Amino acid sequence: MVDVAEVREWATMWALQLIFESNSNATDDIFHAKAVRYSALRLEWEKTALLRLDTDGDGVLDTGEGIDTAFAFVARR
Repeated sequence: MVDVAEVREWATMWALQLIFESNSNATDDIFHAKAVRYSALRLEWEKTALLRLDTDGDGVLDTGEGIDTAFAFVARR
């Protein structure tokens, strides 16, 4: 079992940023201010989070396997 606590806060801040950005309709409303706040928090968590992935495909999560979130591109398909 892999511990996902490393990226939980990062993902939460990113989700909140996206939610408030979608609710914002002006640059001076409360939703825009909250989106900016959560964006800054997301960037802080992004610096510390490490995605632990089995990059060599052997089925075992070895030490050193992972992707730094600051340099990763995440896409939803």
